[in-house]
Amino acid sequence: MTFSDLSGSAKGAAVLAILSLLISINFSSTSNLNGVVNCSYFDVAKLGFGVLAVLVGLGGVMSARKDLSSARTMNMVVPGIAALVGVFSALVGLGLIGGPC
Repeated sequence: MTFSDLSGSAKGAAVLAILSLLISINFSSTSNLNGVVNCSYFDVAKLGFGVLAVLVGLGGVMSARKDLSSARTMNMVVPGIAALVGVFSALVGLGLIGGPC
């Protein structure tokens, strides 16, 4: 099994998942009103690349189900993992997990 045996969607999903972990364009604000601290966080790059990784990853898994080649397993595993990483990055981008708030 080599990298060239992977389908285009598996490669694309993996690249998008890696980009979602590495690139960050975020906006955050913090305010303090009468001792109550309010914080908001939003990361456009993580959300965008994460959602794209999920969509391409799920598409790759669906197309690999019909594949009969010897690389079928890896063509299902790689985009599946990329989709999971994309979900994580999208949640970080929304500020639901792992943000500064």
